[in-house]
Amino acid sequence: MPLQDNKTGDVLISELAAGFIQHAESRNMDKADVGHFKTTIGYLVEVYGGLSVNEFSPKKLKIVRDQMVKAGTLSRPMINKYVGKIRTIFSWGIAEEVINPNIEHSLRALKALRKGEQGTIDRPPRKNVSDHVVERTLPFLSPTVSAMVQLQRMAGMRPSEIFCMRVGDIDRSRGNGLWYYMPGSYKTERYVGAIEFPFGEAEQKLIAPYLEGKKPSDSVFSPRQAVQERRDRERAERKSKRTPSQAERDRQRAKNPADRMGDFYDKSSYWRAVQHGIKKGNQHLPDEEQIPHWSPYQLRHLTHTPLSEPKDEIAKQKWSEKVEALKAQALAEFYKSFDSEVLKELQSVAHYLVIGIDSDVTPNSKDIRIQFVLVYDLHNEMPLHWTGKTYPQPKERDCLIKMPIDTHFIQDRIGGKKLAVFGCHDLSIFNPRHQRHFSPFDDERRNVKHKDKTAAGKIKCEFIDATLDFNPDIMLQLPHSEGTWAAKWTTLNKWLQRKKGKELQHFATGLKINSKMKYSLSGTQRGDVMNFVNGQWIK
Repeated sequence: MPLQDNKTGDVLISELAAGFIQHAESRNMDKADVGHFKTTIGYLVEVYGGLSVNEFSPKKLKIVRDQMVKAGTLSRPMINKYVGKIRTIFSWGIAEEVINPNIEHSLRALKALRKGEQGTIDRPPRKNVSDHVVERTLPFLSPTVSAMVQLQRMAGMRPSEIFCMRVGDIDRSRGNGLWYYMPGSYKTERYVGAIEFPFGEAEQKLIAPYLEGKKPSDSVFSPRQAVQERRDRERAERKSKRTPSQAERDRQRAKNPADRMGDFYDKSSYWRAVQHGIKKGNQHLPDEEQIPHWSPYQLRHLTHTPLSEPKDEIAKQKWSEKVEALKAQALAEFYKSFDSEVLKELQSVAHYLVIGIDSDVTPNSKDIRIQFVLVYDLHNEMPLHWTGKTYPQPKERDCLIKMPIDTHFIQDRIGGKKLAVFGCHDLSIFNPRHQRHFSPFDDERRNVKHKDKTAAGKIKCEFIDATLDFNPDIMLQLPHSEGTWAAKWTTLNKWLQRKKGKELQHFATGLKINSKMKYSLSGTQRGDVMNFVNGQWIK
């Protein structure tokens, strides 16, 4: 709503702040953002609420910032963020024509606090909570909160995406065995657009009880239900008789349950519910088995599997289950992209389709991802084999789930031939510049540290040896980008010739189209293979 000048002919900072909050709430600004603005305004109005907006200056902004620092509760990055919000409030006032435009520009003269400045707090990076700690906590949580924690961990969601979940946000109608959760809003929406979380059998089993008998607008996980679960459990565990006062209190709560809680969790109530479970668990556990404190914000990246297949059998089973869930998600994306007409056209010219499907397509993302390669049987209309990228690029070493090396090799399932399938960058193990260090011939592996002492060396040498020992008849690679792949094919053929006495008769690198609309990577295709690019067959 427009601001009106007061009797002095000017607008006070307190009035500007109140008007901005009304504006933010009328525009359906994210509740978390509104909360941050209210916190910022608290500091601003406490010091200069009675001051005219046109008397505010960079020096006064610095005084407000100093108050934030002295409070000792905000980290340095958060203080810088709140200072930016004060500038946003004044920028809105300029749009309302109640502030001199030069004021907001002058406020930019105050530079951000730098790391290490006196009095500021830089908190350590948030670390993932271990799986073991979460498992020990679950028995002490209410069934609702336990389901929230497990679902968040399995699906890799932020806490806000869990506690804002509505029944109507879950699509159960696609008929492919998966449910899809589409959040109404989320943190990175402005950058990545719409997202959806596929729920497999395990996730469906967790949330199904919380969908029954509810309207689309109802919350999936209700704090009211969680509190009732906790009270029921406490009542069942109670050894003494319930007193009349307790019975009366229960009757009053039943009459007006909305007095004490809302329909949805928020970040504070979700956090408190987890802390309550930890506290309760520690009351029953011996000192040496106490549960360390953790929060739901430490769960998200725990979701994803280890980057390599674990050796421990239990961990290996969990790893396999997670990869299978990611395969189901990838297969759903495949069927979404390849409808029946496209598959019918493919069937007319080929027996098998090999295609790459990534679990994360966000540029430069540091999120854990997997890059699948699917071998699809066109005539039987079913997946034949799954593999994926194993040898990561340097920027992916901390975020790529590496597929086991043996998944790259398919024996006697493609017309009796031996097929090797590589993901993007996997062919780089045959980079001719690295022949001295990674040659498959022991007398030429001159630098031992590359083979035995580095992670890249261990993967590369094992991968090379496995490929040459398998001795493929057909080999396919699915790259994301152009590169000197022809040189790597040449090295592979040279080593096969030397070790096995033969070269590959059929191989191909997936093609890309460059800016001049010419097919690149020519010379990286031989034999009875072809590429399907932008609706055209390239043989």
